[in-house]
Amino acid sequence: MIDLGDLFIVFLLFIAIALLWHNASFKEQALRAAKAHCEKYDVQLLDESMVIKGVWPQRNRRGHMVLRRRYEFEFSTTGNHRYRGEVILLAGQTAHIQLAPHTIDF
Repeated sequence: MIDLGDLFIVFLLFIAIALLWHNASFKEQALRAAKAHCEKYDVQLLDESMVIKGVWPQRNRRGHMVLRRRYEFEFSTTGNHRYRGEVILLAGQTAHIQLAPHTIDF
């Protein structure tokens, strides 16, 4: 027999799985944005990985509370040195991409 406590646990598990799946789509979006940015500036995205560094509530331009997600990635100009970059998603949209200062080899 299933009681209310069991249903609550199942509900919490369902919510946790849904949130993980939802966050994975944001990570993929950040990765696509970083790839395009790296191609634009002729640098190499390393490892094709994104690491989430934080999720915070923030107000958008209209004053609504949305989630701000910050992801980090690594890139290189020649393959010899690794540099960090970051992608910021605001309400699921790419708001900012930045590459750390790096050397350009000719």
